[in-house]
Amino acid sequence: MNTEVVAKFRKIVGSLQGTINILITQVDPDALASAFAMSFLLRFIRGNGVVKIFYAGSVSHRQNLTMCNRLGLYDRMRPATDMKDDDFKNLVLVDSSMSIDGRCLHGKKLNPMIVVDHHFGGDIMDADDRFVLIEKIGASSTLVLELCEDFGVNLGEMDSFIPILIAAGIYTDTLGLTAFMNRDLIAYGKVALVSDQQELMHIFNYPLHESNYKNMRLALENVCRHGAHLITNIGPIDSKDGDDISTAADLLIRMDGVSLVIVWAMIKDRKEVRVSARSTDSSLDLCSYLKERFGASCGSKPTPDKKSSGGGTMSLDLGFWLNNHTVPEAVALVNKFIESAIFH
Repeated sequence: MNTEVVAKFRKIVGSLQGTINILITQVDPDALASAFAMSFLLRFIRGNGVVKIFYAGSVSHRQNLTMCNRLGLYDRMRPATDMKDDDFKNLVLVDSSMSIDGRCLHGKKLNPMIVVDHHFGGDIMDADDRFVLIEKIGASSTLVLELCEDFGVNLGEMDSFIPILIAAGIYTDTLGLTAFMNRDLIAYGKVALVSDQQELMHIFNYPLHESNYKNMRLALENVCRHGAHLITNIGPIDSKDGDDISTAADLLIRMDGVSLVIVWAMIKDRKEVRVSARSTDSSLDLCSYLKERFGASCGSKPTPDKKSSGGGTMSLDLGFWLNNHTVPEAVALVNKFIESAIFH
């Protein structure tokens, strides 16, 4: 980082009095890595002090469960539903830059003092009294690690589980080190050298739930393609299986001749539609494209291999019209809406 960025970060951290609260708006390896590395950095700069980590939603993806169980993360963070009014003060966002995020906290507007992210399309801007770092890079945890290095943090001084988290965060967000920038690769090499290799292997080779295969089958069965654009859905699912949507998108964008993939599902227990999008068209501003069609909650990140990855959520609060008997009709309605938005 340049000296101005480092000085600004030090200034903002120094202005925060009392407990600092880090919020993960959606649990994934990169967000977990960013949060725990940021927690260590904040305590390092302040000479300890209290830093809390909260996470929105649930820990459901098998890789996230593996990380949390093996590395003891449940004892080190708390669900966002436990947050009190004071916990929204001195707020830090990692791997997100949206003040209202449809994935968490039921639309509560956030006012963070520190933001570190690699997604674009967020609405939180840098200011004199706020530090916002958003860069085109493979993983947010790369940015946090670079900040740690700028402040003289030695990887050997960190809790031993943090380098493991960072390695996993970079690895997964760069699609197994296939969509990285040089900075990601350098960062990964540093943390991998000091990480327990057995733990990394357990995290990388996490067990897949049966739902992954069932939902992938549904995604393949429901494919509708017009030219280079492809849409599919996995129907109504529980939020614990929500990561299957992005897994399907990552696979389908590799289909020959396809430049845009939209995968969606109805999240039954949250009354919302979750969309995952992938694009290989460098002329397409995926963030604007998704916002125009599906609303302000959408965002995206450019990947170093000239692709784009994004998504968002849409409310599906139909009141008494939506119940167990009308789910098929609701799915058909959403499908028609999305097809008209993409194909017409």
